[in-house]
Amino acid sequence: MSSLSKDARIAGLLYLAVVLLGPIRLLHIPNALFVTGNAAATAHNIASHEQLFRIGVFADLLTATVEIFVMLALYRLPNGVGRTLALIMVILGMADVPTYFINTLNDFGALAFARGTGFVAAFAQS
Repeated sequence: MSSLSKDARIAGLLYLAVVLLGPIRLLHIPNALFVTGNAAATAHNIASHEQLFRIGVFADLLTATVEIFVMLALYRLPNGVGRTLALIMVILGMADVPTYFINTLNDFGALAFARGTGFVAAFAQS
């Protein structure tokens, strides 16, 4: 097996991992926990199914991490054709990775709000 073929298989397997991990957080978790138009029910679902919500956050972080390795693996493929084009592909491919990591902060904020800990007590009714 040539080096190019080996690199292509590695990139394909990593990309398959991204494709399999992505729907966990993007489809399964929202369908199971989020209630459209009812924030109280959504917060209750998140608080009562905290482990499932945390699995979604972990899947999101793992997807972002694997996507970094996908881009590095894909960089090696067209490198012989043009280094500049390969670099542009990596830059554009990694453009959404910071969004994955920043969105986990939103998820942990939603989890803290749903659990009613700390600063959320300020919003309690008298």
